[in-house]
Amino acid sequence: MSQSFMDKGQPSGLQERQTRQSGTRRRRASAPAVPADLPVEVHEESIRHRYLLQMQGGRLFPESIDIEGVERVLDLGCGSGEWVFALARRYPQLFICGVDLDRRLLQRAQARRNRAGLSQLEFRQMDFTRPFPLAESSFDFLHMRACARFMSASAWPALLTECRRILRPRGWLTLVEIELCDSSSSAFLKLRQLFNRCWYRLGHALDESGLSFGIASRLYGMLLAAGLQEVAYDVHIADLGRQSGTLQDGEAGSADPAGAISALFLQQSLTEVRLAAPLIIQQGLISPPELATLLEQAEHELQAPDLCGWGVIISAYGRRQEE
Repeated sequence: MSQSFMDKGQPSGLQERQTRQSGTRRRRASAPAVPADLPVEVHEESIRHRYLLQMQGGRLFPESIDIEGVERVLDLGCGSGEWVFALARRYPQLFICGVDLDRRLLQRAQARRNRAGLSQLEFRQMDFTRPFPLAESSFDFLHMRACARFMSASAWPALLTECRRILRPRGWLTLVEIELCDSSSSAFLKLRQLFNRCWYRLGHALDESGLSFGIASRLYGMLLAAGLQEVAYDVHIADLGRQSGTLQDGEAGSADPAGAISALFLQQSLTEVRLAAPLIIQQGLISPPELATLLEQAEHELQAPDLCGWGVIISAYGRRQEE
Protein backbone atom coordinates (compact mmCIF):
# COMPACT_ATOMS: atom_id res chain seq x y z
CA MET A 1 0.00 0.00 0.00
CA SER A 2 1.77 3.10 -1.16
CA GLN A 3 0.04 6.03 0.43
CA SER A 4 2.28 8.37 2.36
CA PHE A 5 1.99 8.55 6.15
CA MET A 6 0.20 11.88 6.11
CA ASP A 7 -2.46 10.57 3.71
CA LYS A 8 -3.60 8.21 6.45
CA GLY A 9 -5.21 10.98 8.49
CA GLN A 10 -2.07 12.07 10.32
CA PRO A 11 -1.85 15.75 11.35
CA SER A 12 0.37 17.50 8.79
CA GLY A 13 -0.31 19.77 5.83
CA LEU A 14 3.29 19.65 4.64
CA GLN A 15 3.36 16.09 3.34
CA GLU A 16 3.30 16.77 -0.40
CA ARG A 17 5.99 19.45 -0.24
CA GLN A 18 8.15 17.31 2.06
CA THR A 19 7.88 14.35 -0.29
CA ARG A 20 9.03 16.43 -3.25
CA GLN A 21 11.91 17.88 -1.24
CA SER A 22 13.10 14.51 0.00
CA GLY A 23 13.00 13.15 -3.52
CA THR A 24 15.48 15.75 -4.69
CA ARG A 25 18.00 14.61 -2.08
CA ARG A 26 18.00 10.97 -3.06
CA ARG A 27 21.02 9.51 -4.85
CA ARG A 28 19.47 7.77 -7.84
CA ALA A 29 22.52 7.13 -9.99
CA SER A 30 23.78 4.18 -7.93
CA ALA A 31 21.14 1.69 -9.13
CA PRO A 32 20.62 2.04 -12.89
CA ALA A 33 17.94 -0.66 -12.92
CA VAL A 34 15.57 1.85 -11.31
CA PRO A 35 14.66 4.71 -13.71
CA ALA A 36 15.59 8.07 -12.21
CA ASP A 37 12.82 10.08 -13.89
CA LEU A 38 9.94 8.34 -12.11
CA PRO A 39 7.69 10.23 -9.68
CA VAL A 40 8.95 9.95 -6.10
CA GLU A 41 6.22 7.52 -4.95
CA VAL A 42 6.75 5.14 -7.89
CA HIS A 43 10.52 5.33 -7.56
CA GLU A 44 10.30 4.43 -3.86
CA GLU A 45 8.00 1.49 -4.57
CA SER A 46 10.32 0.21 -7.29
CA ILE A 47 13.28 0.31 -4.87
CA ARG A 48 11.34 -1.51 -2.16
CA HIS A 49 10.12 -4.16 -4.62
CA ARG A 50 13.60 -4.84 -6.02
CA TYR A 51 15.13 -4.94 -2.55
CA LEU A 52 12.57 -7.32 -1.03
CA LEU A 53 12.66 -9.57 -4.08
CA GLN A 54 16.43 -9.83 -3.98
CA MET A 55 16.49 -10.53 -0.26
CA GLN A 56 13.91 -13.30 -0.78
CA GLY A 57 16.04 -14.97 -3.42
CA GLY A 58 13.82 -13.82 -6.26
CA ARG A 59 10.71 -15.55 -4.90
CA LEU A 60 7.40 -13.75 -5.38
CA PHE A 61 5.52 -16.09 -3.03
CA PRO A 62 6.33 -18.98 -0.65
CA GLU A 63 7.57 -22.17 -2.26
CA SER A 64 4.83 -24.17 -0.52
CA ILE A 65 2.15 -22.48 -2.62
CA ASP A 66 1.35 -24.45 -5.78
CA ILE A 67 0.78 -21.68 -8.31
CA GLU A 68 -0.38 -24.18 -10.92
CA GLY A 69 -3.60 -24.57 -8.96
CA VAL A 70 -4.21 -20.80 -8.89
CA GLU A 71 -6.37 -18.88 -11.38
CA ARG A 72 -7.32 -15.59 -9.69
CA VAL A 73 -4.93 -13.46 -7.59
CA LEU A 74 -5.60 -10.33 -5.49
CA ASP A 75 -2.75 -8.02 -4.43
CA LEU A 76 -3.76 -5.81 -1.49
CA GLY A 77 -1.92 -2.48 -1.37
CA CYS A 78 -0.56 -2.90 -4.89
CA GLY A 79 0.61 0.70 -5.38
CA SER A 80 1.78 1.12 -8.96
CA GLY A 81 1.76 -2.64 -9.42
CA GLU A 82 5.39 -3.75 -9.13
CA TRP A 83 4.54 -7.17 -7.65
CA VAL A 84 1.54 -7.56 -9.98
CA PHE A 85 3.60 -7.00 -13.12
CA ALA A 86 6.41 -9.24 -11.86
CA LEU A 87 3.94 -12.06 -11.23
CA ALA A 88 2.29 -11.53 -14.62
CA ARG A 89 5.65 -11.80 -16.40
CA ARG A 90 6.29 -15.19 -14.87
CA TYR A 91 2.72 -16.52 -14.97
CA PRO A 92 0.84 -14.86 -17.86
CA GLN A 93 -2.08 -17.29 -17.49
CA LEU A 94 -3.17 -15.75 -14.18
CA PHE A 95 -5.87 -13.13 -13.70
CA ILE A 96 -4.38 -10.63 -11.23
CA CYS A 97 -6.25 -7.77 -9.58
CA GLY A 98 -4.38 -5.06 -7.69
CA VAL A 99 -6.16 -2.78 -5.21
CA ASP A 100 -4.92 0.35 -3.47
CA LEU A 101 -6.29 3.61 -2.09
CA ASP A 102 -3.88 5.86 -4.03
CA ARG A 103 -5.65 6.86 -7.26
CA ARG A 104 -2.50 8.35 -8.83
CA LEU A 105 -0.50 5.17 -8.53
CA LEU A 106 -3.41 3.09 -9.80
CA GLN A 107 -3.69 5.32 -12.86
CA ARG A 108 0.01 4.79 -13.55
CA ALA A 109 -0.41 1.03 -13.15
CA GLN A 110 -3.40 1.05 -15.49
CA ALA A 111 -1.46 3.02 -18.11
CA ARG A 112 1.43 0.55 -17.87
CA ARG A 113 -1.02 -2.34 -18.22
CA ASN A 114 -2.58 -0.78 -21.32
CA ARG A 115 0.79 -0.13 -22.95
CA ALA A 116 1.81 -3.74 -22.39
CA GLY A 117 -1.54 -5.12 -23.55
CA LEU A 118 -1.95 -7.20 -20.40
CA SER A 119 -5.69 -7.72 -20.44
CA GLN A 120 -5.47 -10.28 -17.62
CA LEU A 121 -4.58 -7.51 -15.16
CA GLU A 122 -7.04 -5.23 -13.38
CA PHE A 123 -6.53 -2.33 -10.96
CA ARG A 124 -9.16 -0.94 -8.59
CA GLN A 125 -9.28 1.79 -5.99
CA MET A 126 -10.26 0.27 -2.65
CA ASP A 127 -9.73 0.91 1.05
CA PHE A 128 -9.09 -2.63 2.26
CA THR A 129 -9.23 -1.58 5.92
CA ARG A 130 -13.01 -1.55 5.38
CA PRO A 131 -15.32 -4.38 4.22
CA PHE A 132 -14.27 -5.49 0.74
CA PRO A 133 -16.70 -4.80 -2.14
CA LEU A 134 -15.77 -8.25 -3.48
CA ALA A 135 -17.73 -11.47 -3.73
CA GLU A 136 -17.23 -14.33 -1.32
CA SER A 137 -14.89 -17.12 -2.48
CA SER A 138 -13.72 -15.12 -5.49
CA PHE A 139 -9.90 -15.49 -5.35
CA ASP A 140 -7.45 -18.38 -5.08
CA PHE A 141 -4.50 -16.37 -3.77
CA LEU A 142 -4.30 -13.14 -1.76
CA HIS A 143 -1.03 -11.28 -1.29
CA MET A 144 -0.21 -8.30 0.91
CA ARG A 145 3.30 -6.88 1.34
CA ALA A 146 4.79 -4.05 3.43
CA CYS A 147 1.47 -2.47 4.41
CA ALA A 148 1.74 -2.52 8.22
CA ARG A 149 2.94 1.06 8.58
CA PHE A 150 -0.18 2.32 6.78
CA MET A 151 -2.66 0.36 8.91
CA SER A 152 -4.03 0.73 12.40
CA ALA A 153 -2.91 -2.23 14.50
CA SER A 154 -6.53 -2.73 15.57
CA ALA A 155 -7.63 -3.17 11.92
CA TRP A 156 -5.84 -6.48 11.38
CA PRO A 157 -8.51 -8.91 12.72
CA ALA A 158 -11.28 -7.42 10.53
CA LEU A 159 -8.94 -7.33 7.53
CA LEU A 160 -8.04 -11.01 7.89
CA THR A 161 -11.72 -11.93 8.33
CA GLU A 162 -12.45 -10.26 5.00
CA CYS A 163 -9.48 -11.99 3.38
CA ARG A 164 -10.75 -15.35 4.54
CA ARG A 165 -14.25 -14.53 3.25
CA ILE A 166 -13.16 -13.79 -0.32
CA LEU A 167 -10.74 -16.72 -0.51
CA ARG A 168 -11.97 -19.82 -2.26
CA PRO A 169 -11.79 -23.03 -0.21
CA ARG A 170 -8.13 -24.16 -0.11
CA GLY A 171 -7.08 -20.70 -1.32
CA TRP A 172 -3.90 -19.09 0.02
CA LEU A 173 -3.24 -15.84 1.89
CA THR A 174 0.33 -14.49 2.17
CA LEU A 175 1.44 -11.56 4.37
CA VAL A 176 4.96 -10.15 4.00
CA GLU A 177 6.62 -7.63 6.31
CA ILE A 178 10.21 -6.55 6.99
CA GLU A 179 11.74 -5.73 10.37
CA LEU A 180 14.99 -3.70 10.49
CA CYS A 181 17.01 -5.19 13.35
CA ASP A 182 20.59 -3.97 13.68
CA SER A 183 23.08 -1.67 11.96
CA SER A 184 26.62 -0.40 12.46
CA SER A 185 25.07 3.08 12.10
CA SER A 186 24.05 4.02 15.64
CA ALA A 187 22.21 7.11 14.39
CA PHE A 188 20.14 5.07 11.92
CA LEU A 189 19.13 2.68 14.71
CA LYS A 190 18.08 5.53 17.00
CA LEU A 191 16.03 7.11 14.21
CA ARG A 192 14.23 3.87 13.40
CA GLN A 193 13.44 3.40 17.10
CA LEU A 194 11.97 6.90 17.21
CA PHE A 195 9.93 6.10 14.11
CA ASN A 196 8.63 2.86 15.67
CA ARG A 197 7.78 4.53 18.99
CA CYS A 198 5.91 7.28 17.16
CA TRP A 199 3.94 4.78 15.12
CA TYR A 200 3.14 2.85 18.29
CA ARG A 201 1.66 5.97 19.86
CA LEU A 202 -0.36 6.58 16.68
CA GLY A 203 -1.79 3.06 16.89
CA HIS A 204 0.06 1.40 14.01
CA ALA A 205 3.00 -0.44 15.63
CA LEU A 206 2.86 -3.01 18.43
CA ASP A 207 6.23 -2.63 20.21
CA GLU A 208 6.13 0.24 22.70
CA SER A 209 9.92 0.15 23.17
CA GLY A 210 10.56 0.99 19.53
CA LEU A 211 13.14 -1.79 19.19
CA SER A 212 10.89 -3.25 16.51
CA PHE A 213 7.74 -2.25 14.67
CA GLY A 214 6.19 -5.40 16.06
CA ILE A 215 3.96 -6.61 13.23
CA ALA A 216 6.23 -8.99 11.29
CA SER A 217 6.77 -11.32 14.24
CA ARG A 218 3.02 -11.51 14.83
CA LEU A 219 1.88 -12.39 11.31
CA TYR A 220 2.01 -16.13 11.99
CA GLY A 221 -0.17 -15.76 15.09
CA MET A 222 -2.59 -13.49 13.25
CA LEU A 223 -3.19 -16.12 10.56
CA LEU A 224 -3.75 -18.80 13.20
CA ALA A 225 -6.22 -16.55 15.03
CA ALA A 226 -8.04 -15.92 11.74
CA GLY A 227 -8.80 -19.64 11.48
CA LEU A 228 -6.61 -20.42 8.48
CA GLN A 229 -5.15 -23.89 7.97
CA GLU A 230 -1.62 -25.11 7.14
CA VAL A 231 -0.23 -21.86 8.54
CA ALA A 232 3.54 -21.46 8.27
CA TYR A 233 6.15 -18.79 7.65
CA ASP A 234 9.44 -18.28 5.84
CA VAL A 235 12.27 -16.14 7.23
CA HIS A 236 14.75 -14.30 5.00
CA ILE A 237 17.72 -12.26 6.14
CA ALA A 238 17.72 -8.70 4.80
CA ASP A 239 21.17 -7.22 4.17
CA LEU A 240 21.47 -3.65 5.45
CA GLY A 241 25.11 -3.21 4.51
CA ARG A 242 27.40 -2.56 1.57
CA GLN A 243 28.73 -5.99 0.69
CA SER A 244 30.37 -6.41 -2.69
CA GLY A 245 29.18 -8.81 -5.38
CA THR A 246 26.04 -9.17 -7.46
CA LEU A 247 22.54 -10.26 -6.51
CA GLN A 248 19.90 -11.56 -8.90
CA ASP A 249 16.27 -10.63 -8.26
CA GLY A 250 14.76 -13.40 -10.33
CA GLU A 251 13.78 -11.28 -13.33
CA ALA A 252 15.40 -11.86 -16.69
CA GLY A 253 18.37 -9.58 -17.16
CA SER A 254 18.01 -8.03 -13.71
CA ALA A 255 21.21 -7.95 -11.71
CA ASP A 256 22.43 -5.17 -9.42
CA PRO A 257 25.54 -4.69 -7.32
CA ALA A 258 24.54 -6.23 -4.00
CA GLY A 259 25.24 -3.04 -2.07
CA ALA A 260 23.57 -0.68 -4.54
CA ILE A 261 19.96 -1.67 -3.99
CA SER A 262 20.58 -1.98 -0.24
CA ALA A 263 21.99 1.57 -0.18
CA LEU A 264 18.91 2.90 -1.95
CA PHE A 265 16.61 0.98 0.39
CA LEU A 266 18.43 2.42 3.42
CA GLN A 267 18.13 5.93 2.02
CA GLN A 268 14.42 5.30 1.52
CA SER A 269 14.14 4.10 5.13
CA LEU A 270 15.89 7.27 6.29
CA THR A 271 13.52 9.38 4.18
CA GLU A 272 10.58 7.70 5.96
CA VAL A 273 11.91 9.09 9.22
CA ARG A 274 12.54 12.51 7.68
CA LEU A 275 8.95 12.68 6.42
CA ALA A 276 7.67 11.58 9.80
CA ALA A 277 9.76 14.22 11.64
CA PRO A 278 6.78 16.54 12.40
CA LEU A 279 4.90 13.64 14.00
CA ILE A 280 7.93 12.43 15.97
CA ILE A 281 8.52 15.93 17.34
CA GLN A 282 4.80 16.41 18.02
CA GLN A 283 4.85 13.26 20.15
CA GLY A 284 7.60 14.81 22.28
CA LEU A 285 10.05 11.99 21.57
CA ILE A 286 12.98 14.26 20.66
CA SER A 287 13.72 17.93 20.14
CA PRO A 288 14.02 19.37 16.61
CA PRO A 289 17.77 20.14 16.95
CA GLU A 290 18.51 16.63 18.26
CA LEU A 291 16.53 15.05 15.44
CA ALA A 292 18.32 17.17 12.84
CA THR A 293 21.68 16.11 14.28
CA LEU A 294 20.72 12.42 14.17
CA LEU A 295 19.53 12.71 10.56
CA GLU A 296 22.80 14.33 9.52
CA GLN A 297 24.84 11.73 11.38
CA ALA A 298 22.87 8.85 9.85
CA GLU A 299 23.24 10.30 6.36
CA HIS A 300 27.02 10.25 6.86
CA GLU A 301 27.18 6.82 8.50
CA LEU A 302 25.08 5.15 5.80
CA GLN A 303 27.74 6.12 3.25
CA ALA A 304 30.52 4.34 5.18
CA PRO A 305 32.24 1.63 3.11
CA ASP A 306 32.18 -0.75 6.08
CA LEU A 307 28.45 -0.32 6.77
CA CYS A 308 26.91 -3.57 7.96
CA GLY A 309 23.52 -4.53 9.30
CA TRP A 310 20.64 -6.92 9.00
CA GLY A 311 16.91 -7.28 9.18
CA VAL A 312 14.38 -10.06 8.72
CA ILE A 313 11.62 -10.52 6.18
CA ILE A 314 8.74 -12.66 7.41
CA SER A 315 6.46 -14.23 4.82
CA ALA A 316 3.55 -15.85 6.68
CA TYR A 317 0.94 -17.85 4.81
CA GLY A 318 -2.06 -20.08 5.33
CA ARG A 319 -5.10 -21.31 3.48
CA ARG A 320 -8.83 -21.35 3.93
CA GLN A 321 -10.15 -24.73 4.96
CA GLU A 322 -12.14 -26.79 2.52
CA GLU A 323 -15.87 -26.65 3.22
